[in-house]
Parts: sequence; C-alpha cells; structure tokens
Amino acid sequence: MYAIHDSPTAVELTTESLIIPEEERATAAKVSSNIDYEIVAESMRDGHSVPAKMGEGRFAKVYKAWQRNDGQRIRPVAIKILHNTARYLEQQLFHQEIQLLKSLSLAARTQVVNIIDVVDLGPMIMCGCGRIYHPQCPLCGVKKLHRRDIVGREYPTLACPDLRCGYQVSAQDIEIQLDKLISPPAKRCCVSGPHAQSGTIINFVDRPVMVMELQESTLAATAEHARALFAQSCSQFLQPEIIRHAARPLPPTWRSRQVCQIQRAMALNKLMLMVQLAEAVSKLHGPLEIVHKDLTPDNIMVNFKADLNQPVRMQMPRNLPLSMILHDAINIAECEVKIIDFGLADNKQLSRKWYEEKDIVNGIDKSPYFSPEALGRVQRISEDLKIEHDLKRFVIPSDLINSNTSVHEGDVLSFQWDVHHEHDLVIKRIEKNAEEGKSFAYFEGRAPPASQLHSCQLVMPLSEAHDLYSIGALYYYIFTEKHLSVHQFASFVSVLQTDRCELTAKDLLKRHGHSYLLFRDALPIPDEYWRDRVMEIILRAMVRGRRHSFNSSRCERGPRAAQDLLWKTKRAFQGFQQQIQSEDPVRRVRRTAWSIGLSLTLVLCGGLLVGLHQTQNLPGQQTTAPSTATRAAE
Repeated sequence: MYAIHDSPTAVELTTESLIIPEEERATAAKVSSNIDYEIVAESMRDGHSVPAKMGEGRFAKVYKAWQRNDGQRIRPVAIKILHNTARYLEQQLFHQEIQLLKSLSLAARTQVVNIIDVVDLGPMIMCGCGRIYHPQCPLCGVKKLHRRDIVGREYPTLACPDLRCGYQVSAQDIEIQLDKLISPPAKRCCVSGPHAQSGTIINFVDRPVMVMELQESTLAATAEHARALFAQSCSQFLQPEIIRHAARPLPPTWRSRQVCQIQRAMALNKLMLMVQLAEAVSKLHGPLEIVHKDLTPDNIMVNFKADLNQPVRMQMPRNLPLSMILHDAINIAECEVKIIDFGLADNKQLSRKWYEEKDIVNGIDKSPYFSPEALGRVQRISEDLKIEHDLKRFVIPSDLINSNTSVHEGDVLSFQWDVHHEHDLVIKRIEKNAEEGKSFAYFEGRAPPASQLHSCQLVMPLSEAHDLYSIGALYYYIFTEKHLSVHQFASFVSVLQTDRCELTAKDLLKRHGHSYLLFRDALPIPDEYWRDRVMEIILRAMVRGRRHSFNSSRCERGPRAAQDLLWKTKRAFQGFQQQIQSEDPVRRVRRTAWSIGLSLTLVLCGGLLVGLHQTQNLPGQQTTAPSTATRAAE
C-alpha cells in the first residue's frame, strides 16, 4: 500500500510509512491527513504483483486505486499518470488537460469524466512482492533519487542528489536501465528471493497526477453487456445464442417476429447511446467551446444502471408478453456516456497539438476514426513557394489545390527548420484570380526571407468538423462492433467525398448500389427504412460540403453542426421508439378487426341460408327436408 496524504497546506508523499507495520501506518495516516489513496495491486501467474492498470494511451496510463478516509476505503478511483518516457512536451499537454478538466468539473451536467483531485507524485515503483518504494540511488545506495531538469534536454532526469555520486537516468533511457531501479540497493524490501529482480515503475519522476472518478466500461463492454442482458431477459422466448446473434445482421431464414422484436429493442438501445454521445459533443462544441480531437472508442466510457459483473435477473411471470419484457430490459440497459482523455483538446482557439506517434493504442488502429485532415495533418510542399511580402500573400501551389484536403482558412504554413515557430504563417483568407489563373492565400505572421523558403509544410489544425467525423465513425462502430468494419466504411466515405452524390438513401442506392447496400445492411436493424435513416446521419457527419452535410468544410467552426447532428439523431431515436411502441397496439387492433370481420361474415352467411330455406317453403312448392347446412344455420 502507498498512501498519498492531502494536507491543507501541501501534498505530502509519505514514503517512510512503507517500512513500518500496518497498524503504525494507519495511525500515521490518521495523524497527517484524513484522505489518502491506495494503489491496487494484482497478482500475476508467476506470483509477482503489479499495479492494476485499467488502460493506457499514447502519453499516459491509468491505474486503479481506492480513496480512503480515516483508513477506510470510500470508493474506487482512477489515477492517471504520465508514461515513464514522457517528454516535457507531453508534460505540458498533461498540465493543460488538468486545467481543462478542472474547469469542466465546475460546469453543470457535462458528460465528461470528473476530476477529483490533483496530487504531486514522486518516483514510485511497485516491487514484485506488492510493496511500493521510492528508489534509492543504485550506485551509492544512500540517497533517494530526485528529479533533475537539464537545460536543452527533451526528457526529464532522475538523479542522485549527491553530485559526487553522479548517477542519473533520463526518461529517454529508463526502459533500458530499468533493472537498476528494481533491484537492490535501489530497493530494500526484497534484497534476495524471487522478487529481488522484479518491479514496475508507477511514476518515474516528480510530476502531478490526476485522481478521477472510476470508469470501467468501454464501448465494447457496453455491447457485450447489452447482449447478455437481453439474452437473459428473453430466454423464455428464444435460445440465448439466437438472441446474442440478433445483435448482428441475420439471414432471412432466422428472422421471426420475436427475433425482429428483440433486434429492434437492441437497436433502440444503441440509438439511445448515440443520442447521449451527440449530446456530449454538442455541449463541448456549444457553451464550453471545446474541440476534443481524439474521440475514439477507447476514450468513450459508459456507466450502467445495472452492475456489469452481476447481470440483472428478471423476476417476471412467464406469461408476460415479449414486448413488456423488452421494455423493462431497455430501461435496465440504460447507461450514461462519459468522455475521457482531453490531452489534445483545444478551448476556443485551435492549436498545433496532435500526436506524432502511430495511431495504434492497445493493439487497436485508431486511424478509421480520424478525419482526412487528421490522417494527413502535415503536407509537405514540393514546389517553390512564391511569397509577396508587401501584400502578405503567396501563390497556392497546384499540388495543394488538387489534394483531397486542399487549403482552407486557419491552416498554418510552417517551415521544418523553424523549431521555435517564429515564422508560422496563419492563412486568413483565400482568393482566386481568374485573370492570372492563380489562387492566393493571404496570411498573418512574419514570413522568412526568400532564401529560407525551403522545407515548407502545410499544417491543418483539427476543428469541430474533425470531431463530427469521429462521431460518425463511432456511430458505425456502435452498431457493427468491429473496428475492421469501420476501417472499410471509412474507405467508402473517402469515395463519397470525391463524388458529387447526394447524401440521401435514394441517391446513394442509385449511384453506389452494391457498396451502399453492403455497408447499410451491416447495421443490425430489421427495418430497411431505419437502416437508411441511420446511414444518412452517419454519412452526413463524415462527408463534408454536400447539400445535407452537417459541415460545409473541414475548417468550419462553431456549434451548429453538432447541434444538427444531435437533432437528427434524436429524431431517429424518437421515430424508431414510437414505431416499436405502436407495434403491439396495431397488432391488437388488427386481430380485433379480423375477429369482428370473421364474425360478421358468419352472421351474413347464416342469414343467407335462412332466407334460402324460407324461399323453398313458399305455398305451391314441394316441401323438402332441410339440408344439413340449413339446419346448422338455424
């Protein structure tokens, strides 16, 4: 256990409490502070203990912990810590995220993960035995290592405070020199034995860390939980295997009325999730004026009404209709969306913040959720740039005009040699000169001399349109539950972006029949009408510049597009919900009308037979024995 004590005056890291008995540690905690945090340890198959990691991104990792008060566990929390190899640049982004989340925590009813506390954490390593320690110098074995910042370096350093010792290790090299910090004399708990050479770095150098409310369920877990819930609730009608398969498109031979009912209920549950996601982004783009820039499945967390690990067992009479059971299952499956990871977010003004590494996290390729400007956020200019310094404009090279992303207002022209960005040129407007056959970009900034106009590149800041593209891709993932399907769908979106096709189901079917049907029918919605409506919403979020698109271009700013997306998503949800709710009443009315019609038919037939019998018994005609049909009518 490692206690982080929060006092009214300062944040104190009590590493000394680690080498005293448990009873004394509890007493010390009560004396110094009422609040502390306990990092959760989990045992591996080989017997070593490691900190319970909930997830990690490009720059940071998240560990599970307990918030404690007077030695008693209050609630589980998540502690977000920078990676061991994080640079000063990542540290600055992390600090900006902390400030942003603090402001969001004060806002009313935001669907954003809440930040509980910020503490300054020193070097922290968990030994394989589960004990956490502050590493000693591996050379002298006397002094505890502390942070040292060296001017001109990209990475912080952990060093011995005794300058005569001279030991230091950079964050750049920590993975190579890890063995020295997890072995004696850097630690004193396991000098020998099976854990003498084992350990995990929780925090490398003195840095602030975020304590947040715990979020454990991802989008993938949401889908699995919903399938299990519907399978359990409706098991008296269908086999659980069939119900689980109903979450995906079914062949016609599998479709029965009950399967379609269950499939509609599960689709409605997905639409409910989409509405919450659209509401969250609408609030970010609206009053908060925040562009997230990293809306991917691993950054969307979900809280359920029902415990994910303890499925609700429906205690209902077996004679209840399926529609009533599905109504209850939908209510129980309700959830709350929470957006996490604001490390790249911009508030009001767009910045140059983006990730330079590969877009693969935890083995998942995140590129299908990135817009074209995010995938090609930097374009090198091959032609010689012609800048008119007095007019503060330059001729846009043809290779940029003919590219898919082209050039827009707000883009930045920069130079690779300009490491301090002193000559960044922000494009303010674009004008076409028909007489000269050229397009000019007017800029703001200090252009370099003509002799230094080499190594030019166009930087495309990510705006609200990028977030909306990501939401469209997330919508498709919510229904298909497959990253590969989203990747293939993104290729189809790229084709539509270069084609002048109207974003209506009718025109899409006419222009891209087979391809459109392939992606549309991957949505597990039994009704073709609603599959088309959902596809229209998704494509209007991802394709720009069309008549029905939510964004006119990739540089469009403001909340209007997110509000339009929310309105369209809500309309689809409400319309689909009304259709499901009206199915049973309509079916009952039809059954009643059919029964009444049948009764009237029988009455009319009986009346005709009676009339025929009376006609046969008129005076002057031979009376005959009534037929079997006549007797039956009488």
